[in-house]
Amino acid sequence: MLPLQFLREKTDEIASAMKKRGIDADAMLKEILDLDAERRNLQARLDSALAEANSLSKEIGGLYKSGKAEEANRLKQRSAELKEASKGLSDSLN
Repeated sequence: MLPLQFLREKTDEIASAMKKRGIDADAMLKEILDLDAERRNLQARLDSALAEANSLSKEIGGLYKSGKAEEANRLKQRSAELKEASKGLSDSLN
């Protein structure tokens, strides 16, 4: 089994080697690379959503301490939306 990074870097060489063995792997390699790109995109979106939710959680604590409960509740709602989106992204990623 070849690592994905190797496939990304040496796609043409791998396809050429497979053709020497009588296997046309171009479509298969393209599909693998497309799926990998989709996975990487989902992972980046998930990481971003989790980071934003984490940041909001810290901000919410500070707002509650300073007595700005109304603003904290708005941010809490946004944080809940981000966590729900994160769950969906995580499910898609899995």
